[in-house]
Amino acid sequence: MRTLVNQGLRVWVLFFVLAALNGLLREMLYQPRLGDVTGRIVGTAVLLAAMAIVMYVFFRRNAEELTRTRLLAVGVLWLALSLFFELAVSHWVMEEPWALVLAHYDVTSGRLRVLVRLLELGGPLLIGGRFLVAEDADVEPEAPAPAAPAAAAAPAAAEEQAESEQQ
Repeated sequence: MRTLVNQGLRVWVLFFVLAALNGLLREMLYQPRLGDVTGRIVGTAVLLAAMAIVMYVFFRRNAEELTRTRLLAVGVLWLALSLFFELAVSHWVMEEPWALVLAHYDVTSGRLRVLVRLLELGGPLLIGGRFLVAEDADVEPEAPAPAAPAAAAAPAAAEEQAESEQQ
């Protein structure tokens, strides 16, 4: 699980880079041509598509490590990192008031950031779940139980005795 989470951290950094680049595209390309609300909608759709593609590749490459629990853990990790980073930077670094920070999640004004957060949380189960091998992947396969020494020795001894009697 440690490997999956470590790689999940790298994927989250890639999400951050994609979001920053998408924000630049939104401000320089989408919004000037399409308007504020439509530009935000297009920008969010582009970011969601890019993140879904990255998730698909990531989970396909790590299919042998996937369990429902691990997928959920990665989703919670991505959501927690994003919320912490976004809230901490927006409020304490950029000194935005809480009302403005929370306004980024106002769907009625075309702010669809909540969809990105939902994909971070649910995407691992929705996209990564396609690559689960077992129905109940949370249960690790059990090693076969060792045979009892007396039970294992008895058939072998009986075979040796039968061979010696035949000679």
